[in-house]
Amino acid sequence: MFWIGLDISKEKIDYAFPNPKNMGHYLRTGRINNNLKGYANLERIILESGINFNLACETTGIYSFPIMDYFSSRGYHCNEIHAFSIASYKKTVLQRNKTDKVDAKEISDYAHRYKDKLVRPYVARTANLIELGLLIRTKKQLEKRDRALNNILEAYGFVQDKLENITFEYADKGLRSLISNNQAYKKNFDKGISQYCKENFAATYEALNSISGVGENTIPYLIYYTNNFTRFNNPRDFTSYIGVVPNFYESGSSVKYKTRIAHKSVCNSQLRAALSQAANIAMRHNPQIKELVSRLDHLTFKQRLIAATRKLAIQVYFCGKNKVMYDKNRP
Repeated sequence: MFWIGLDISKEKIDYAFPNPKNMGHYLRTGRINNNLKGYANLERIILESGINFNLACETTGIYSFPIMDYFSSRGYHCNEIHAFSIASYKKTVLQRNKTDKVDAKEISDYAHRYKDKLVRPYVARTANLIELGLLIRTKKQLEKRDRALNNILEAYGFVQDKLENITFEYADKGLRSLISNNQAYKKNFDKGISQYCKENFAATYEALNSISGVGENTIPYLIYYTNNFTRFNNPRDFTSYIGVVPNFYESGSSVKYKTRIAHKSVCNSQLRAALSQAANIAMRHNPQIKELVSRLDHLTFKQRLIAATRKLAIQVYFCGKNKVMYDKNRP
């Protein structure tokens, strides 16, 4: 099993073909355009080599989706590797150079050394999932704009309170109007995303909406980031992905750090935040989570919330994966 390393940017993709007879050396390196013509050229090069190559790239968000979908739909084994894993690997091999060509080689080398971690292939996103992703990104921008406008309004208010005989009447009125319009548009946009999920992911939406604590604002994130629950094989993988699995750090008798969950840089912190908010509600209304939290009364609120989030994530995975309704009587 040999892996082509791809370093992807907005316009270009650098590739590195390993030498099967001499690993660590490369048959070919080069660069293609990040478009359909470039993908076809790369496929032609692979076929001409006569070697059964797999493809690996670093996660780069929307820039890596098209080429991964292209080759995955054509039967190639593809994988996305978290950027943190690649960065950590480069430190272990003392790689100091930083170019697109070097990065492509390091990705290829990483995939070969840790091929046992890349058994599960990349799952191509459907057109509906890609569109849902674009809707979610638009929603993030609306939320970002809302925060920015509120920060400006707060700054004007701070200055106005500290100075005498100065008012920002027009600025205040204009900002409040912008904030009001943005919030109204965001509210309608949120309803539109929920309606889109109901129409295109009806079974999954109905199953997730039956879980106490999971609302219509959380469901689009769950559907998108799990590829409609085709991305993970088991609940352990899902809870690890969102970073609510305890991490231990100890060695011998002298080194023993406090157990923690994953740092936000190595998990999907946005999905974890959304599920944490849902878990905070579920702690009061979800029977199974209420029972769990009551047994953890000796812990701090944050620790109970993490446990509730993990329990809710397991419920979400079970219902979303199997498209079944939530059963509050299930143990």
